[in-house]
Amino acid sequence: MTVPGSCGELVQGWTDGRLLQITCPIDRFSTAEVSIESGRGTGVHAPGGYEKARAAVEHTLERLGLRERRADLGVASALLRGKGMGSSTADVVAAAAATVAAALDTLPSPELLAEVAISVEPSDGTMFSGITLFDHREGSLHMSLGPPPPLRILVIDPGGTVDTLTFNGLGATRTRRAMTRVPADRIGRWTKAFHLVRDGIRSGDIEAVGRGATESAVMHQEVLANPLFPEILQVARDAGAVGVNRAHSGTVVGLLFPIDTDGPEAAEDMLHRRGLPVEGTLDCRLVGGGARAASRQVARLQ
Repeated sequence: MTVPGSCGELVQGWTDGRLLQITCPIDRFSTAEVSIESGRGTGVHAPGGYEKARAAVEHTLERLGLRERRADLGVASALLRGKGMGSSTADVVAAAAATVAAALDTLPSPELLAEVAISVEPSDGTMFSGITLFDHREGSLHMSLGPPPPLRILVIDPGGTVDTLTFNGLGATRTRRAMTRVPADRIGRWTKAFHLVRDGIRSGDIEAVGRGATESAVMHQEVLANPLFPEILQVARDAGAVGVNRAHSGTVVGLLFPIDTDGPEAAEDMLHRRGLPVEGTLDCRLVGGGARAASRQVARLQ
């Protein structure tokens, strides 16, 4: 099973009394294969570095009443780690989906995948198809906004990493304490950003999507400052991007362009000529979320 990663989120912030996000799935994926056997012991056997995916298999087996079986997990990922590209969510959801497929020979519901993912850590909503409004900490809300509009995204890695569990744990405590003191105009700005992106997705208006994403990205500088963000924002404007978005618990920044433009190439040239010390870029497309059957399976661990 394969699941898309993300370039951060199109919007993340407080609206309607909850901390929510709008997903930004991209065409870079994590893929997982699971085999389940009896008579060969118990436990989940997984490659090193994929502890969260292993935990997802354990949680899924427990839900299916197969805790006493042995499971072998194989994972391959094209996503950078610790950057806000949804690598952990993609690993976890792909592993959970592969477990259900191996056990029941069927595709699991996205609601089940969301439950498993949230039980492991705060998660992106990329287990749902299309673009989704999602409560990424508690999973209490998900709302489909529609299919992805035609956008190319130049994903910029400015360097550094962020530990999602640490950031969200500290952020949740901080945010609950601070919410009674958040100015109404800030809540209003978040709500405006959500409405712009929501309505833009539904109508196919990429300019509205870009404005809402940029508003959210600019506001997040007050939460997790990125020293290169002001210069990257200027590159986006000079290269004709409709907006920028960013990882709200990570480091990547996305430049949003119409699908039929050479803007990403122009932006990469500007980054180079202006000497911005970025670690790398990826030219991606916005895609719909959801787990799907992998075209090429990952080799099973022996």
